[in-house]
Amino acid sequence: MTQQLKISVIAPARLHMGFIDLSGSLGRHFGSIGVALNEHATRLSASFAEQRRITGPSAPRAEQCLTMLCKALKVSDKVSI
Repeated sequence: MTQQLKISVIAPARLHMGFIDLSGSLGRHFGSIGVALNEHATRLSASFAEQRRITGPSAPRAEQCLTMLCKALKVSDKVSI
């Protein structure tokens, strides 16, 4: 029996309040103030597949991202997302 490799990521939503030190005068070139939201998150799972298969409410966006990623990395798009 072959074991299926599956990767899952959950990233909480974040409400941005504003940026910190955009001029870099405090020594920080990047950074912002924000609050993580427990109720909303992006959930993504990917595994190898016999053919490309993308489902879910953000399937069109995932489709575009997968196309660009596979093209840039020159890898197969035979994954299930």
